[in-house]
Amino acid sequence: MALTLDQLLIIKTAAECGSFSAAARRLGKAQSTVSSTICNIEREAGVVLFERGSKFLALTSVGQDLLKHINNIISQANNLEGKLNACAAEIEDNLSIIIDPAIPYTLVAPTVRAFCEQFPYVNLHIESMNLNDALTSLHNGRVKLALLITLPNYPTDIGFCRLGTLQIAEVAHIHHPLSQLSSISFADLSNYRQLVFSPHGDNLITSEYLRSSQRIYIDNYTTLIQMTLAGFGWSILPRPIVNDYVARGQMVELPLESYPYTKWEVGVDLLWNVRAQLGPAAVWLKEIFSTQFFHTK
Repeated sequence: MALTLDQLLIIKTAAECGSFSAAARRLGKAQSTVSSTICNIEREAGVVLFERGSKFLALTSVGQDLLKHINNIISQANNLEGKLNACAAEIEDNLSIIIDPAIPYTLVAPTVRAFCEQFPYVNLHIESMNLNDALTSLHNGRVKLALLITLPNYPTDIGFCRLGTLQIAEVAHIHHPLSQLSSISFADLSNYRQLVFSPHGDNLITSEYLRSSQRIYIDNYTTLIQMTLAGFGWSILPRPIVNDYVARGQMVELPLESYPYTKWEVGVDLLWNVRAQLGPAAVWLKEIFSTQFFHTK
């Protein structure tokens, strides 16, 4: 026998509600329609799906097994309907964006979660790459949006808006020689190896002043932090990333004698290609990000 989605939904709802009358109210149907539909299915299939008790319906073992398949079929049907609606609205199947790893996940998580709820059938690709590669990906249209540390200037085809600021700190392991000094000069820094987050390179505002001739370039924060904790050198890291290590006494924020009261900050920008046509999902995400402003400490 061939069952329709409407019949499957009646079985599912009756099982959830525990009575024909409650299922009828939820579905907006007459009770007689619900009960007769289930009785007809049972008669044609030659099985009993529900035990009729004095108060509540209960699924038989056959009904319980069937309900698992019904739930899968209804879920697939809902997904198909959503996908068709997305196609009709010309919503893109995939959307690639770049989020700088220096930006704390907690700042973007609410927006990403809202996006997934608004566009459940769009595959969101979140990437991390160095600034030059990010600009290239925006330029060729492979990536639609990017949240990046601010650059001094951008190509003419790149639009941008400031989203906020991110504090950065100079740190070293608690037992590093620099951590034993009460005041640190630029010359002191240059005498010890610096661990550099290579995707940022020399683009941070501090790069002109705070640097060493001995450097190790590392392309991810996980390794950079582990090497800092192992005492390989000092590093410049986003404050939200190192706050816990400083609080636990594993790292020390280095006291710079030339800037004793300076809190280094870098901007965070939202970038897009002004010549590229954005799909509905990208436009929605761009508008939401554009209204945000954050400041980290």
